[in-house]
Amino acid sequence: LMVIHLRRFRKYAATALIALSLCIACNSQTPTDEAKDVNTLVVGNSPWPGFIAQFVAEEKGYYEEEGINIDEKFIQVATDVNTALVSDQVDIAWTAIPDMVVMAGDDPSLRLIAVSDYSDGADGIIAKGVAAPADLVGKTIAWEELPLQALLIEAYLEGSDLSLEDLDLRVLPAAEAATAFAAGQVDVAVTFEPWLTIAVKEGDGEIVFSSVDTNLIAGGLVGKSDTIETRQEDLDAYFRALEKGFAFYESNPEEAIEIVANKLNLAPDELPPILETVRLFKPSEHQSVVFNEGDSLNIMDSIDFAAEVGKEMGVVDDSVDPSTLYDASFTEAIAE
Repeated sequence: LMVIHLRRFRKYAATALIALSLCIACNSQTPTDEAKDVNTLVVGNSPWPGFIAQFVAEEKGYYEEEGINIDEKFIQVATDVNTALVSDQVDIAWTAIPDMVVMAGDDPSLRLIAVSDYSDGADGIIAKGVAAPADLVGKTIAWEELPLQALLIEAYLEGSDLSLEDLDLRVLPAAEAATAFAAGQVDVAVTFEPWLTIAVKEGDGEIVFSSVDTNLIAGGLVGKSDTIETRQEDLDAYFRALEKGFAFYESNPEEAIEIVANKLNLAPDELPPILETVRLFKPSEHQSVVFNEGDSLNIMDSIDFAAEVGKEMGVVDDSVDPSTLYDASFTEAIAE
């Protein structure tokens, strides 16, 4: 993970840290306040292809095979998943890692227990006539004013004498930024899939920088420490089911893609190109990459960096200790 300095970013920072949110539908759906069944593990998630293992596990009945009752709360807006987690409407939730770091200021008991995927090209900067960072000067740049988009820009600027303050930044949601680029209304856009690929094609541009081969943008499974301690057997069963879901995807990709595409309200042929831009992780390979301190793409470095940047931006509490925000025990168990 490259070191990216954002000390001059505070004036541009958004107050929310939202990553990995592919809002395929427009209506927000949040769980009700009804009491949870203590014999059921309530799991919150949102429409993102990186959650493929759990979608397949649900459809193929692997939770039942492992003897666990799962109540999936499929919530269309990613930030509503976070709200459900902190308000105890769900037991565990699939969310963005930087979101977890921000939320840890209010609830230091939050723990990452697994990673679904890293963005591996799903997020990027598109432009025309840009061969080096200096070429951005004087060009109009559309972005969503998200800290993780700032990371992409700063990563591209690394090694130059430029900062965000030197750029002409125009705030637009990711989809609108891509549309504006395709229409020639801006010179550069920071966006993510599926709009990234569409805008490159329609705007006759190119991707000048992306999240390929980085751990800048990650999604994962988060729960509170008391839930993790009291629901160990359920979580072990949950991870066994996820492992089965991933194995099915590997051995039956066409059927798995059809399952997930249906879940995300996509045509089956729309999903494979998106999956090519994320690096998926099955539970059993976490020890070789995700929780392996010797691997350059380990999640601990990503958490550290998210905390560092968040504190500089004023959206992460100074009390947050990144070293306490993960628990590798469940993926260690499934790897044995």
